[in-house]
Amino acid sequence: MNLKVNPCQDFYQYACGNWENLLPHNIDYLDTIGSLEYEINRKLKDILEQRHLKHKKETNGIYHKVREYYEACKEQQSFDAKEYLRIIKPTDEDEWPDIDDLWLPSKTWNIWSSLGRLQAVGFNGFLITLDMKNRNATHFHVQVDKLQNLGFTSYEQKLLDEMDGSLDQKSRLLSQNIQSFIKKLAALHKNHNLDYAVEMSVKDLERKVLHLDFRSYFSSILGPDSIEHLPLVVANLAYFRKLSDLVHKTSAETLIHTLKLKFLGYLEKQMPRSASSPLKCLQHMRDLVPLALDYIYEKEIYQHKRNASDLVIQKLFKTMQQKFAHIISQHSQELSMEEKDFLLEKIYYMKLNIGNLPMHTDEQYYHDYFASWESFNGSFYWNHLNALQHQRTERFSMLNLQWFTPIHSYFHWPFGSPAYQPSANLLIIPHTYLQYPIFQPDFHELFLYAELGNTLGHEMLHAFDTNGLQYDSQGNPSALFMQNLPDKKSFMRSLECLNKQRSSSLNEKIADFSGFRLAYDSYFQRNSVPKFRGETHLTNKQLFFIKFAQFFCAVNPKRIYYDDSHDTPFLRVPQVVHNHPEFEQVFGCQRKVSKVLVEKCNMW
Repeated sequence: MNLKVNPCQDFYQYACGNWENLLPHNIDYLDTIGSLEYEINRKLKDILEQRHLKHKKETNGIYHKVREYYEACKEQQSFDAKEYLRIIKPTDEDEWPDIDDLWLPSKTWNIWSSLGRLQAVGFNGFLITLDMKNRNATHFHVQVDKLQNLGFTSYEQKLLDEMDGSLDQKSRLLSQNIQSFIKKLAALHKNHNLDYAVEMSVKDLERKVLHLDFRSYFSSILGPDSIEHLPLVVANLAYFRKLSDLVHKTSAETLIHTLKLKFLGYLEKQMPRSASSPLKCLQHMRDLVPLALDYIYEKEIYQHKRNASDLVIQKLFKTMQQKFAHIISQHSQELSMEEKDFLLEKIYYMKLNIGNLPMHTDEQYYHDYFASWESFNGSFYWNHLNALQHQRTERFSMLNLQWFTPIHSYFHWPFGSPAYQPSANLLIIPHTYLQYPIFQPDFHELFLYAELGNTLGHEMLHAFDTNGLQYDSQGNPSALFMQNLPDKKSFMRSLECLNKQRSSSLNEKIADFSGFRLAYDSYFQRNSVPKFRGETHLTNKQLFFIKFAQFFCAVNPKRIYYDDSHDTPFLRVPQVVHNHPEFEQVFGCQRKVSKVLVEKCNMW
């Protein structure tokens, strides 16, 4: 805290102003979540290193694969593009061309079979974007859309700069052709922004879009036997027709070199940021095989405190569920009985997964899940590609599921913060989050509600934002509530109020403002509120606001980058507290229009 700052003027600096000054030297995390990720990676490092020092012979296949990947990662010193290109080729008959080579592809080569081969290891950065989308709670389809990643990574730009600066005229010309092709793709992207998508078969798509060999593309990813009944949705069909013309007019040499450049950029971006760093290796592995590391962390650490920890979390979660059900009842005048039941079912049927492991499984489930994942001692590049392929294969295997299975009870989430999945009505709390100083089961309830409660409230409210309300309690798409939303005056006033606030996301503001209120009211609006009596001049309500804010503590904004999915903590914290009806009273603030919002927004 920085007690020299007036909390009414800058609450973030008041709560977090000295956070960066207290960090140990040579620590490279930048915020609170980063500190938790650092800590869990350190614990995993200790587990693996101790087993190595004790010459532990691994009879458990998952431990064995993780250790081999980890040891190989520590040994690799730098990004070796040639080694990756040696392992995965554009086709079985073709080699990747060097820049100064005259490339003569095999007669059967086409860009789509090569692109499909790379898509099988998760590459999604050339010509089209392929993704798995929920059809409903348990069924999925494949969606193809226009290319989304149109820029160059720093590594890709470095390669282009080397080509531009080459004394060889062929290299300079090739660089110009690659950049010209990407600019044409960007123009296609800009000119095709249709939102609707069409369901069709691969055969139908080939009839509607000539010259694009989608059959070879999907065969390389899923195998030829999976194509006929592939559940396929095509977005921006007009884009693919124009793309067909562009690809048809572009030389094979430009296409293969652009594909090679983008693929290498994709791989280089996933490399551990510090060569041979054990913690960076573990973060790299958590991005690719998080379930394997969560499995080990559960067995070695969390299972020994799960009973006590889960009991506290479940109690808090149920209290907040009941509080939100009460909030729903306060909106009864604007809700039909059917809509009210829809909302109540959604909150009461919400599932909570503590640890983000598959639920209702046994040991055999994990060994079956990882049976196809291979790792080899001393071969980081093989291990990296195998992990990517396993991740993609397991993802596409969900196309074949016909009913609810354990794989639906968790989701691939390598991050430290909790998350909500609307298509499953599922809230997950990763192991990473459940560490000191954010969570300990013996914390006073005030601190549990201020941090864990606020985080759960945020994710719970995503079930009731403008996206989450499009799904029912089982995660199936539903128009019941949203189709009538324009007729609900209080909801529309709230949305208009929220839209006036500076923000990158309306739904994040709903979750921020209403989620914090839910946690605050769940704690303070009880018949008996347990008071914290520590040695402090601060009141319990002041402590609640402060502990909420300290979850967002981070280094100087000049040292950290934020994408546009969330506002920065330097904006989020002041907005949340100034939108709360009790903030000025709790901190004795004078209401000044220039510093405090006059209109306080809240949807729930």
